[in-house]
Amino acid sequence: DVGILEDTIVNSMIGIQFGADLNYYCSTRLRLFVTPKFGIYNNQIENRFRAQRGDGERFAPAAGSGITGGFPVNSSTNSLAFLSEVSAGGEWQFSPRWSIRGGYRVIVATGIGLADNQFPPFVADIPEISAIDYNGELVLHGAFVGLTFNF
Repeated sequence: DVGILEDTIVNSMIGIQFGADLNYYCSTRLRLFVTPKFGIYNNQIENRFRAQRGDGERFAPAAGSGITGGFPVNSSTNSLAFLSEVSAGGEWQFSPRWSIRGGYRVIVATGIGLADNQFPPFVADIPEISAIDYNGELVLHGAFVGLTFNF
């Protein structure tokens, strides 16, 4: 009485990225920085969707249902993707060899395939499953801290 749905999606992005490293030195030991980066990529997306019963038997369309195909469903496509990152923070050189830095970073990716977007309303709709939805966006953000020793 159990159905298992499994979706695996892989985004492989190849492209170019450019950016800048902006520094403002408040003193000889303290600097503030902003590092914006922007990239444009060709995203090759590969998706594998499996459906099976609890006993390990694969789901299959009923004979005469008119549904073509079966499980697992393997598909791939290419899309245009963008990846941007902005880091901002400060660094303090508290001794000749040691410094500490911290700040905040935001990373945004668009044009990617996410596993959550691949689940169709009807599991029997195999053509819909094979059409990869690559309209996903992902935002990662958070603080960072680092310690540097120069030898």
